[in-house]
Amino acid sequence: MRHGISGRSFSRKSAHRKAMFDNLAHALIKHEQITTTLPKAKDLRPVVEKLITLGKRGGLHARRQALAALQDTKVADKLFTTLAERYAKRPGGYIRIVKAGFRVRRSDMVCLCSHARGRVIDAGWVHPGTHVSSVGVIIPSSNGVVQQEDVLCASPRGGRASHAA
Repeated sequence: MRHGISGRSFSRKSAHRKAMFDNLAHALIKHEQITTTLPKAKDLRPVVEKLITLGKRGGLHARRQALAALQDTKVADKLFTTLAERYAKRPGGYIRIVKAGFRVRRSDMVCLCSHARGRVIDAGWVHPGTHVSSVGVIIPSSNGVVQQEDVLCASPRGGRASHAA
């Protein structure tokens, strides 16, 4: 019986599970947005948030700890420069998970996992002249002008998620 055992196993052994989350964290930090299943995204969130906290802390020891997980110096540099500056004043909640429907023929809940940039605004509210699909999340930049990279869009049929055009 599984009494008192927390966390999902994803039908993988612990070493495979750790490698999977390290690879997902690497991809999320490198590309700043990935599409994955909802349970994986929920379990990925604390892994990436701990890495971003290491980036905010700075220092040699924190950099070596991040390199042990990421295995890439360019991604670690991005973590310690770009992301650390972006989240310097934010006390947590660096990752946003947006549900994007179901995977075709497998019924897996798919979601868009991305870095949190601003506050989420209803998809019906946009500046004049900005086109947004029916399913979307608008994340305005600091100056309040909606730009292409500020609009996250998920396919309503659960297929591929991408930026709105």
